[in-house]
Amino acid sequence: MKRFDGSARDKKPLSDQRLPLEMSWISLRPNRVAVACSGHCNCSVTPDMRIDSYRVSLKRSKNPPAGVTLVETMMAVTLVAVFFVSIFEVNGLCLRYIKSSKNNVAALQGVQDRLEQLRSLSFANLTSASSVQSLMATPANGSEFLARSPTEVVTLSAYPTPDASNTQITLSAEASSANMNSTDSNLANAKLVKINVTYTWTETFGGRSRSEQSETIVSAGTKK
Repeated sequence: MKRFDGSARDKKPLSDQRLPLEMSWISLRPNRVAVACSGHCNCSVTPDMRIDSYRVSLKRSKNPPAGVTLVETMMAVTLVAVFFVSIFEVNGLCLRYIKSSKNNVAALQGVQDRLEQLRSLSFANLTSASSVQSLMATPANGSEFLARSPTEVVTLSAYPTPDASNTQITLSAEASSANMNSTDSNLANAKLVKINVTYTWTETFGGRSRSEQSETIVSAGTKK
């Protein structure tokens, strides 16, 4: 192999000079490295060959990617917690409103059922305090609300002029029997009897006292 030692006999024009060297021609460009020639080969270095070199400078960015701080994380967690707590509270409020409405409907239905039971009695039994007391030993219907919540009061009075003392019977919440509060012994002589049925209870929503009542008038006579 011919050795290149820089002697005068080897100094030929660059265009005619042959370099039997192992060389690698590397072109450095942004984000790319291209190997033009490598390995054992007889490559000629001519003016047409250029080695493109770019200075690669690694500079640290002045605005690095922003991270999430602990304060920001805690604020995000707090906002999410407040959001879900608000949803649960609104849901609970809606359920309490629904339960209150159901209680009102159950009380109204209980009042109407009790009036129908009293109207179905004969006039002699209607004006008898003991008969009405026996009827009120059980709730007006099988509603769970009537069995545990309201206090029922039935008042019987002569119509249109009530006596000084009317017949009043009370069935307390969850009681097994009704209590006789007062008795009108002259009620059997009346031709018209006014019946008043009142339910009172304490609502779990807000602890408010609620009541439902209704009245009707029953006359003496023969039912057909």
